[in-house]
Amino acid sequence: LDLPAIAWLEDKLRASQSALVVISHDRRFLETVTNDTVWIDRGVTRRAGCGFRDFEAWRDKFLEEEEAALHKLGRKIAAEEDWMRYGVTARRKRNMRRVRELADLRKQKREHRGPQGTAKLAATEAFWNTNGPGEGAAWSIFAWPDAENERNAVEFRVPYVLSQLATHDPYGRVVGLKDIPRDERPPIVLIFYSFRIMVITGSLTDIVFRTKLFQVAWIEALRRLVNLPRSNYGTWLAHIGLGFMVIGIVSSLTWRQEHAAKVKNHETILFAGYGLTFEKAGNLTGPNYLESAATFTLRGMPRSASNDDGQPKVIPPAPMLSAPLATLTTSQRRFLPASGMPTTETAIYRAWLGDYYIALSEIGKDGHSATVRVYFNPLVRLIWYGGLLMAIGAVLSLLDRRLRIGAPVRKRQRDIDKAATTSEATAAANASNIAEQST
Repeated sequence: LDLPAIAWLEDKLRASQSALVVISHDRRFLETVTNDTVWIDRGVTRRAGCGFRDFEAWRDKFLEEEEAALHKLGRKIAAEEDWMRYGVTARRKRNMRRVRELADLRKQKREHRGPQGTAKLAATEAFWNTNGPGEGAAWSIFAWPDAENERNAVEFRVPYVLSQLATHDPYGRVVGLKDIPRDERPPIVLIFYSFRIMVITGSLTDIVFRTKLFQVAWIEALRRLVNLPRSNYGTWLAHIGLGFMVIGIVSSLTWRQEHAAKVKNHETILFAGYGLTFEKAGNLTGPNYLESAATFTLRGMPRSASNDDGQPKVIPPAPMLSAPLATLTTSQRRFLPASGMPTTETAIYRAWLGDYYIALSEIGKDGHSATVRVYFNPLVRLIWYGGLLMAIGAVLSLLDRRLRIGAPVRKRQRDIDKAATTSEATAAANASNIAEQST
């Protein structure tokens, strides 16, 4: 319905003297027309006695009271268990009654069902700590959940957004995973990343649906794709970029490799599918610095040179390695005489499947050996490409005239002015023609 139709329907329902059951996703509509709310919660129907405008405050108060009662029940069970360990002196009737009551309390706590959907929401967003009063729950754009230690190893969060999305209040309370028993938690990592993969899949499905791909000729599908509004392109790029960023972070954190080794001249380190050969080491003098540096040659590692167990190792000069991919110079220590400050440099080889880093730890006294630490960071480029796609998507969305404030109004006014000018010109031309005919 458009806005006038919604306003008409609201007035019609408010004027009605009948009892109506209204089911709607429009929160403003429910707030306007309802005066009572029925809440189906965990298999129990509860009547709020207020309209939807005040329902959420009533619900939150109810859940807080329930949580306080559950906490009180837990403390009572702990006190009774302490009494059982240290206070029972004889088999009296009063003691046996307390033992039976303790069993009933344990059963009551065991059968308690928490609010539905809490664990799923917390797992989807990798949200661990329940936010307190006056604190907004932050939304994790990407993170690496550590279920064992109940935290996120790495995360990028936006404050207040999760509270706003979940409760429509930037300070709304969102229950964290730590307040949910471990045996009731879903597989957090699986749900967190499945949701984000679903976002990418949804964007691709939307493209297929809007262009009618596989339903019409590919020329027609291409024409439909070209003529779509810019905001659609922006939405797709932003969602796909977010998915790429998450994949890059997960790959970097999960499959990153690191190895330290001591090599001599022309020895090769077989590591992460590459052969790193130590060529030479020495002192270099730059325009404004002095440094101790080592030079390495990076080659691809063919099957004939691969190690059987897949572990990094150092081998003697290996003529079977492929042609050099790059010559890398890494410094152990660079000294700037002007500022008196030392710095270090790391050599980087960038490839599509990952980046290769070489950090020099120490050069041997004779200059014919070196201790190095090598790293391989897989798919790390997807982090930056994902961020770039998200930025391009935002710019494309802003370029869509339909979403710019006042743009449709200004366009309509220009059309009106153009029509008025055309009408005036036509009237003047007609008047001129009439005058000429009269003459």
